[in-house]
Amino acid sequence: TKKVGVEMKKIFSITSIFLLMFSSLNLFNTQDVLAKENNKKNTTFSVKAVHSEFQKEDNLPYFNFDGEPNKTYKLKVALKNFTKEKMSVAVTYKNGLSHPYGTIEYAEEQKTEYSNFVNKNYEFKKYIKGPQKIDLEPNQEKIVEFTVNIPENLNIGQLLGGLGFMDGKDVNMTNNDSKQKGVSLMSRLEYIVAVFIKLPQETKGKVIFKKAEIDTKTMYPKIKLFMVNEAP
Repeated sequence: TKKVGVEMKKIFSITSIFLLMFSSLNLFNTQDVLAKENNKKNTTFSVKAVHSEFQKEDNLPYFNFDGEPNKTYKLKVALKNFTKEKMSVAVTYKNGLSHPYGTIEYAEEQKTEYSNFVNKNYEFKKYIKGPQKIDLEPNQEKIVEFTVNIPENLNIGQLLGGLGFMDGKDVNMTNNDSKQKGVSLMSRLEYIVAVFIKLPQETKGKVIFKKAEIDTKTMYPKIKLFMVNEAP
């Protein structure tokens, strides 16, 4: 909550995340963010994965390929500016972490409120390089390249992460009448393109139940069950 001028309007920052992810595994909330037409009021740009020869299936909206240790892979993403003004798109690099609702949470951090890495060698963010910001001219479409370097000692299991793209400018979704007090919502849309890399050596999940406790800090008490998957 912030004070704005003398009107003391309440400002809430809402980040809407559109995820381009797996639909076949039912672990992700699939939503195609490629806007073929700029028919949404707050859509200023679009994002689309451009697949290379190592991609498993061309019709997927995310990157899915077999990776080998000590090799480099180039990922390409097409961005299009739908506006008549220059714009900058901020790029973030995400780790893929588990979420209690059965989905994947994409975070820049090594851990979230609900999950962390048992083996830090599987943090996707360590292995991808690319720009922090992409500048687009009015109505321009640009293909941007990112590099994934898989280290020599990483050959078991899977790597999961994502590329985040966000308009650097907030979009005000409410009435801007300065004479009226009220709630102002600032929306920032972040598009995430998932990256799923299957390493050469497969492994089965090894889930261990650690402990259970009751959380009474919320309105309704919750039972927390701590689990660890030791497999990569």
